[in-house]
Amino acid sequence: MFLLPHRTRAAIQAAVLIAAVPLGAALGQQDTIVWQHGFGGDDGTWYSMAVQLSPVFNVHMARANTGWQRRFVDQADSLRRGYAPGPSRAFLVGHSFGGIVGREAVRQGSRWKALITVGTPNEGAPIAKSIVNGTASNTISNLTFAATLPWIAPRGRLDDWEEMMLEGTYDVVLDKVAQLATSLFVGNASSLVLPDGDPDSPFMTDLRSTTRVINEEAQVPYRQSMSGNISSSRGSYCRAAGGTAQVAQVCSATTILLDLFYMWKYLQYSGVTPWDSFYYGTYNSLAPLWLGGALQFRDVDYRWCILIGATWTNNATGGSCSTSDGLFEEWRTRIQGTGAFPHVALGDIGHGELTQHGTTRNELEKSLKLAGAPLRLAPPQSLTVSSLAGPGYLEPGYSGEYSVSAYGGIGLPNFSWRVDGILMQSGAAESFTYVAGSSDFTVSVTVTAGAELVTRSKVVTVGTCGPIACE
Repeated sequence: MFLLPHRTRAAIQAAVLIAAVPLGAALGQQDTIVWQHGFGGDDGTWYSMAVQLSPVFNVHMARANTGWQRRFVDQADSLRRGYAPGPSRAFLVGHSFGGIVGREAVRQGSRWKALITVGTPNEGAPIAKSIVNGTASNTISNLTFAATLPWIAPRGRLDDWEEMMLEGTYDVVLDKVAQLATSLFVGNASSLVLPDGDPDSPFMTDLRSTTRVINEEAQVPYRQSMSGNISSSRGSYCRAAGGTAQVAQVCSATTILLDLFYMWKYLQYSGVTPWDSFYYGTYNSLAPLWLGGALQFRDVDYRWCILIGATWTNNATGGSCSTSDGLFEEWRTRIQGTGAFPHVALGDIGHGELTQHGTTRNELEKSLKLAGAPLRLAPPQSLTVSSLAGPGYLEPGYSGEYSVSAYGGIGLPNFSWRVDGILMQSGAAESFTYVAGSSDFTVSVTVTAGAELVTRSKVVTVGTCGPIACE
């Protein structure tokens, strides 16, 4: 993915539920789900998803770490050698560029039982080209500048700044912009994978070629793609970049705030003087800064839409961007080939949220089941035996039928019927008939299933008259 890992290495190492170990040790023992990270990720990217699905599937969970800055061919080589050496019983789930790594591993000889790409730019990533050619850097710089303009001027000059609750808002916005800039550019100058992610690169051209796709279909029985599909509105692309809905709220609130200052400028030109006490002291110096930021920041959706190579359409409300997960248009994430299973649109989920969202988890469970991943069988239910049914009073010479019902346990149950401790009947029969003598007796049954044993009993009182005397 294009965001920095949300977990630290120490936290991942401290978690012991799902091991990030090579798949080679597991092959030949049981089926395996290989979780492949994307750009900027590591073996912690899929951690929570692997934990959530571990109780469902009777498989080994292997979280790969192939070095996100390396070229696709080199990452795929590491994946193939360490996690899928030769014909395997492995199911590959790849996020973002990780899906492309999994597909390249097929070309190198891996034989996945399933290949599921999540938020993967199977048609190439225009934002990779934007980063390489500097377009992304210019856009992020402009947005950072727009955010800082209204923030830096009043600081230290207005006693009521915190009362206006503006400082906190801009602190959050700047922090998110800084995180985005960091995730895009720190270390990316040396990244070898970005040029290959360009839609027009020789690598991507070959990946989506008819020959390559036909070969992939022949080698992988189950192929499917998934992606988020959010629509453009204020804050949506800032949200997609930041990864959470809270970020969208901050971006949206900030844009509206800037629009209010834009309106303030309009009122001034209209001869209206708002907030007199504030206006005369600081307005003339602050307004140009606020408005400069407003004019740049109010178009954040448009700027981001163009940055990721999506299509912007002007309309009465300002405009909208084509459907995407915030980094890749939905159509670019669809895996090629006529034999692929239907693409899954995951809904209003940003690119950074895909590996942890509940909707992704549910759809992955469905897809892995369809692909044949073995389910973890529910533990056998303990042997349960009902109470012993039958008459508690009999006259001498009369018969009584006694029965129990049993379920659970391992194997078919066996019923051993006794009267006063003497074995009378043994086998699969759940019922037993006994003719009363002249004295009270106890009827019991011992039910066994595997190593489990349950006994039920009933004391029967015998009357004083027989079938002739009582007539």
